[in-house]
Amino acid sequence: MTDGRLTVVNLAIEAGVSRATANRASKVLEAFRQASVESRARRNAADQQAGATRVEQERRTIEDILAQHHQVRALCKLMEQRRHGYTAQVIPIAGRKSL
Repeated sequence: MTDGRLTVVNLAIEAGVSRATANRASKVLEAFRQASVESRARRNAADQQAGATRVEQERRTIEDILAQHHQVRALCKLMEQRRHGYTAQVIPIAGRKSL
C-alpha cells in the first residue's frame, strides 16, 4: 500500500518489485519522472484556476455584503426621518384617569 505520492519507492511497491530493481529500469524511471512533472504542472494550473475562482467568489460576496449594508443604512435613515417627523398623539380613554 502506498501513500499516493509520485515517488520511485511508491512506483516499485505498486509494481511489485524492489526499489533496487525499479532504480535499474532507467527508461521506465525517465517516463515516470516525465509523467510526474506533467502531473504537477496540471495540478498547479488547476490550483491557480481554483485560486482565481475563489478570489472572484470572495469579491462577489464582499459586493453583496456592501450592497446589503447600503440598504440597511438607507432603511435606518428612513426610519429616523419618520421618527422625527411623526409625533405620537396620546388619546385618553374615556372614564379613566391618566397615570
